[in-house]
Order: sequence, then structure tokens, then C-alpha cells
Amino acid sequence: MTRALWLILIGCVLAAGAVLVAIIGNNGGQSQASAQQSFCSSVDTLQSSVSNLLGLSPTSASKDDYENALDHVESDWDAVEDDASDLADVTTDQLEDAWDSFDSALDGVADDASVSDALSEIAAAGKTFASSVASTLSGPDCS
Repeated sequence: MTRALWLILIGCVLAAGAVLVAIIGNNGGQSQASAQQSFCSSVDTLQSSVSNLLGLSPTSASKDDYENALDHVESDWDAVEDDASDLADVTTDQLEDAWDSFDSALDGVADDASVSDALSEIAAAGKTFASSVASTLSGPDCS
């Protein structure tokens, strides 16, 4: 190979390496501002699903209504955790602690419990969790 061809080849390899480093350094192309927006959007969606769960009527909601609302909360929590992992600096300790308490309350509900009993059992932890979600939305990470 000629010297000019070697120089071109080396230049292409270096350019490809620089592009790769830029992509990896930019979190796969997602900026921190974009990641923060996704996180806050996920927290907002979680707030809605928690409100829907806690707002179920103990007398008219069916078991399916309760389980569907619960599935939405759990799915939305997973999205919040996933989006939080994309952020370099986010404070979720209070939110995670509230989720752990809420999740424990959910685990304590018997499988055969009525909707009324289930809502009663999760009410206190649910309100604390809803409050933590609202605090996260108004906190420095989402305001």
C-alpha cells in the first residue's frame, strides 16, 4: 500500500473512533435535558395512575378495575426507575422510600380481598406515595 492510502485509512479509523466516543459520551444520543424531560414525564404519568388507583370507588369499582389500576401504577413506576437511571444527577431517595412502603402495603393485601378492603389497606401508604410523587414533580429535578 502506498503511504497516502495508509494515511487515508488511519484518518478514517480515527474519525470513526471519534464519532463512536461522541455517541457513547452523549448517552446514546440522548442529552441530559432530554433524559430529564422523559423522567419528569414518567413521574407525571405515575402521578395520574396513582390518583386513578386511589380514586377508585370502594363500592362500585370491580376487582378488574382495581387490578388494572394497580398494573398501571406498577408499569409507570418501572418507567420512572428506567428514566431515572438515564440521569446523571437525580434525587429519588424519598420517592423510592415511599414506593417501598407503598409496595409493601400492596403486598399485604390478600389476593381474595374485596376492592373496598384493598383500598382501605393501601390508603395511608398510597397517600404518602402520591405526596412524594407530587414533591418530585415540584422539586428541582422537574421544575
